[in-house]
Amino acid sequence: MRNIKVLIFFFVFIVAASTCYPYQSNSTNFKLFPLIISTGGEIINSSSYKNYVATGLINGLINSSTYINLFGFYHTWLLGDNQPCTLDSHCQGGYCCSNLCSSSACPVAAVAAAAAGGGAAAAAGGGGFFKKEKDYSVSPSSIKTKLTLGEITEKTLTIKNTGESNLTVSLTVEDIDKFVSLSENTVDVEVGEQKEVTLEFIGNSVGGFVGQIIAIAEDIEKSVPVILEVMSKHVLFDVKLDIPSEYSEVEPGDDLNAQITLLNVGAPEQVDVFATYFIKDLRGNIIYEETETFAVEKQISYLKSFNIHETMEPGSYVVVAEIRYVDSFAVSSQLFRVVEKKIFVGVEAITKNTTLMIFLTFIIAIVISMLTYKLVSIRKKRRGKKEK
Repeated sequence: MRNIKVLIFFFVFIVAASTCYPYQSNSTNFKLFPLIISTGGEIINSSSYKNYVATGLINGLINSSTYINLFGFYHTWLLGDNQPCTLDSHCQGGYCCSNLCSSSACPVAAVAAAAAGGGAAAAAGGGGFFKKEKDYSVSPSSIKTKLTLGEITEKTLTIKNTGESNLTVSLTVEDIDKFVSLSENTVDVEVGEQKEVTLEFIGNSVGGFVGQIIAIAEDIEKSVPVILEVMSKHVLFDVKLDIPSEYSEVEPGDDLNAQITLLNVGAPEQVDVFATYFIKDLRGNIIYEETETFAVEKQISYLKSFNIHETMEPGSYVVVAEIRYVDSFAVSSQLFRVVEKKIFVGVEAITKNTTLMIFLTFIIAIVISMLTYKLVSIRKKRRGKKEK
């Protein structure tokens, strides 16, 4: 009987080791991540990092001045932006560009260089980083401006040569060219030099407009999303649309939540206003549209949810709220990102590790066989005693 208890305990332990329970952690400062609770582990120290590793399903915390990671027997927490990497699958943002994690797609030149020279760089420098011969930066990473109908305003775009050879950068405006003009379309930038290009915005018509400024140098292409909000000259209502930064990334099938505030700044006591909502891609294409009516006296604030369809491709989008009352028009908008739908990491890791699956199946099969054999033996002994 004691042997049976030991075998049962061993069987339960094996089953428990292959089972985990996920839950969501909510915070006003951090994004939501699927977590797994388990116990155990030991500390592994290094001159460059500290690991807390568990022998169960999940581990502990790696502390560093620049990153935080989790490692476990079945689970690896993905790396944050700007952390050293070797594969796209190592990064939370989905891209490993020049051995650094990123939430944005890698420049064409960087991808080619990584494919051609990644092995050589690892062999020569033990997996170290390599310098890109040609590269440049464009800032700001996105532009948003608000103006009234007929108004003209200016913004500045800065291009910096961060590579090791001189570059000629060509600039074009996509989809909003009737609202935006550039001071120059071609910029020569020497090594270490930066130059500024002036963008002139003209409020030709009311509405929320979305486009891009495309920069191309050699085979390196970069894009800057541009959002233009044009209001009527006489505004009786104002609108504010806000998406908290921790909710600015959503997966296909999830809801995008935005806080919308309508403010009566000049209309009579209580009036009906029309609110129209859009979701647009960076080419200005309308992905979603909805209209509703509100009776507003002074001010109302409400939470608006937009379902992100399962078929939406990962990338940057803009949600727009337009408010109309008589000849008054106000608009507010904000960028957000659709990210690839993530499979639960613990389950994914187990299913991908064929060796581990076979090992666990083999162990469980042995335990079940031993228990069955013991039970049959006990029954035979009892039957023999009864017959005697």
